[in-house]
Amino acid sequence: MTGRLSDFANAVRLLRGAFLLDHSVSVGELGSLFQRDGDSPLQQLKRNIANAYGVAWSFPAACGTSPLNVLGLLALAPPGSVVAVNRDCHVSVHAALVHGGYRPVYYCPEFDSRLGLPLGPTAQAVEALLSSNPDVRCVVVTYPSYFGIAGDCAGIVEAAHRRGIPVLVDAAHGAPLHFCSALPVAAEDVGADIVLQSTHKTMGALSQGSIALFASETYLDAFYDAVSHLGLVSTSFSYPTLSSIELAIARHEIDGEESWNLAIAEADRFRERVSDIDGVTTFGAEAAGRSGFVDMDRTRVTLDVSATGLSGFDFERLLREEQIYPEMATSRHVLFLFTPGTRPEDTSYLVAAVERLTENADVRHVVRSQPWNYPAPAIPELAIVPRDAYFAKKRTVAIEDSIGSICGETIAPYPPGSAVIAAGERLDAAIVDYLRRVQIAGGVLYGASDPQFRRIKVVA
Repeated sequence: MTGRLSDFANAVRLLRGAFLLDHSVSVGELGSLFQRDGDSPLQQLKRNIANAYGVAWSFPAACGTSPLNVLGLLALAPPGSVVAVNRDCHVSVHAALVHGGYRPVYYCPEFDSRLGLPLGPTAQAVEALLSSNPDVRCVVVTYPSYFGIAGDCAGIVEAAHRRGIPVLVDAAHGAPLHFCSALPVAAEDVGADIVLQSTHKTMGALSQGSIALFASETYLDAFYDAVSHLGLVSTSFSYPTLSSIELAIARHEIDGEESWNLAIAEADRFRERVSDIDGVTTFGAEAAGRSGFVDMDRTRVTLDVSATGLSGFDFERLLREEQIYPEMATSRHVLFLFTPGTRPEDTSYLVAAVERLTENADVRHVVRSQPWNYPAPAIPELAIVPRDAYFAKKRTVAIEDSIGSICGETIAPYPPGSAVIAAGERLDAAIVDYLRRVQIAGGVLYGASDPQFRRIKVVA
């Protein structure tokens, strides 16, 4: 252990020194992201990451997970083919549908009205979709959700593999799972073909440091071909960011189990303390153990604040006024992330802030956006594939005049970034009403050409 800690300290010094250099160009002696072979330092970095996760190969990236979703899907499914996608996927998966000209078929999560949240994907839903769509060439899964809800990833992988169908997992929020037994099982540990993770979100890598993990070398040629020719990975990649990914993972090999158990303990303490506050409810591992909610990442704490008379957006704004920054808010919820960097005093400070906001009469001066929460509307009709809609000629119309038209935009309340309407789908009244409510309540409509949601682009 002493030797590993010494190596870790040396790596920290190396990373610190890298910022004194011009790292905006590739350095031949260090190696290239675009090469698979050789024994350069960068190739060794890829092997080290793969070995840490127990997979065949890794591809670290300094561009975030969004472009990796595109590259991963292009590697697994032929252009123009049918792909099965969970409807609450990140918008970057919709971008992949455009790049590949794919025709999506969706499976939907169950909505838990008590929690006010969508649950995770189930093997039964995927089985049913694959049975009725024999032309599916790839299954896309988001696991776990932004709220830490873990669906049946293992069952989905098994169901797809029985049919010879590869599985792509967007595990942007599941990077540390492999390193702590108290967290849900990791997608890479149940045989998913390509797993994409945001190492920068919770594991300590520099911003946009992400990785793709490969269960085998089967799809590496196709992946590297897309990396080399589609311009989604910069040729001026950041060596410090790539080094920080390896450093973060090396640290987790040393003390990931211990450090994340400490984070879980702080999250559980916060959950227990706030459960006594009037107007605030939350949930923990007791909500898991059922279809669509197999397990839970307990480092994520979701507060339902609707009974306070404030929306989640209101509550988030009030916290920000005190320099407290939640991970995200919905009309009903505020989400907090606990990490190995969270100290006991941080937890106590946050508990006190929540108590203060719920009890202090001064909060009543805020302009409230009425709390509301219900499932996203039913998936609309797919009139044309997303790629055709994206490149089609469009016109801009008033929202009230758009119903019945083919949408020319993909719009997702962000965060979490799950599309309610995608380009190529036909707009209906329920979709328009839902998005209008999100915008009025204070949510951000990612992808909307008009942030005020008064006008929208439709296919001409």
